[in-house]
Amino acid sequence: MTSVDHNYCLILAGGKGRRLWPCSREMHPKQFIDFFGTGRTQLQQTYDRMAKILDPEHIFVNTNIDYLDLVTQQLPNVPRERIMAEPIHRNTAPSIAWANHRISQLDPDACMIAVPSDQLVFNEDAFRRNVLEGLAFVAANDSFLTMGVKPTRPEPGYGYIQMGEPQQQDVYKVKAFTEKPDREFAQMFMDSGEFYWNTGLFLSNVHHLRKEFSRILPPVLRNLDELNDHATAKEEEDYMMEHFTAYPNLSVDMGILEKSDHVSVMRCDFGWADVGTWHGIYEALPKTDEDNVVIDSEVMIENSHGNIIKLPKGHLGVINGLEDFIVAEKGNVLLVGTGTQIRQRDTTEKGRGLRVRHHHRPNKTSRPCQKFGRGGSFFVPPLFQDGFHKNLAKRNPLFFYIVMVVIYRTHLKKILADGSALRHTVRKDFFYGDPIVLTSRPGE
Repeated sequence: MTSVDHNYCLILAGGKGRRLWPCSREMHPKQFIDFFGTGRTQLQQTYDRMAKILDPEHIFVNTNIDYLDLVTQQLPNVPRERIMAEPIHRNTAPSIAWANHRISQLDPDACMIAVPSDQLVFNEDAFRRNVLEGLAFVAANDSFLTMGVKPTRPEPGYGYIQMGEPQQQDVYKVKAFTEKPDREFAQMFMDSGEFYWNTGLFLSNVHHLRKEFSRILPPVLRNLDELNDHATAKEEEDYMMEHFTAYPNLSVDMGILEKSDHVSVMRCDFGWADVGTWHGIYEALPKTDEDNVVIDSEVMIENSHGNIIKLPKGHLGVINGLEDFIVAEKGNVLLVGTGTQIRQRDTTEKGRGLRVRHHHRPNKTSRPCQKFGRGGSFFVPPLFQDGFHKNLAKRNPLFFYIVMVVIYRTHLKKILADGSALRHTVRKDFFYGDPIVLTSRPGE
């Protein structure tokens, strides 16, 4: 078993955070925001949590070059050589591969845990115990270990891991992995007792990780070693700025979790929630008697149920007669959006005889869209997919296209800080959906 001194952490802080728009913007995403009014951003809370478990000198941060200044401002104790800023977004596999290379250069016997910067942990003591147990396991075994948490609800927005044969106490071989199933399957997984939520917390020793990544990724870092086996952090970063684009857009889940024969899962009990979506936040946080979630906001609520509300300091919200809505304000944008996905209700809830409503997460091949004209194509937001607007789009697509462009030019250009009028990503579904892109150029 390796000593604690060989344990390292990588904080993943490069996400764009688009699903929590407008509070999270592409140029200032959620990990850099004090979202819950604690006085610390999510990145800072993640760092604080890991610094209680590992040597702070062993904590590294991965981010995008656009967020480098934010990281250095919020984590002034982390030196520049322990921050890896990528020139483009390439998902988690290349990010962890780069960190694994740098850490292994410093400590060939290192073990590493990769931690997302946008998660809630409810039991810090249990988390510390589980992390140290997991690091001890990967120190003694060439395995890729993911930390699983028992589901508390049939959540279609999470990944699920099926436990296989036991390896030691609370550690099992991974039998299957399912990413974001339909709610009916999520309920079956939960009822079976064999499936745990995939928290996105991954552990391994650097030797095994290097072998796994050499199998699924281009030899970018191996080429660097051939050119300069003792490159400094600065030389390594200069090289990666030029060659990082050779990496595919590949997640660790897809690259290793689903394909490797050496993957294990640890049953953990630290209490966990992914706060990447409004739906996830609603499910994770305490609710009022009327099933509303109010996030660090001043509100007066009457006759309203199942809403999630986040307003800036000094703003008073008066909410009356809303049901299953998102009310979120940031800067010069106020979002009031309906979201029937927030609550999954049955016919007996509080005796109101409400209909059962299930949300089916649309997949990338079945998402609603329309294509018009020879000059370009665009996905139609839900506002324009029903009733009058839908009929207009079908009967007079050219006129509909002109109306859409005018709307985007005259209104959204003024309020969206991280996109242009003709090309800006917004949410088709503020909870699970894929982005909608409006464009006037062919093939985009």
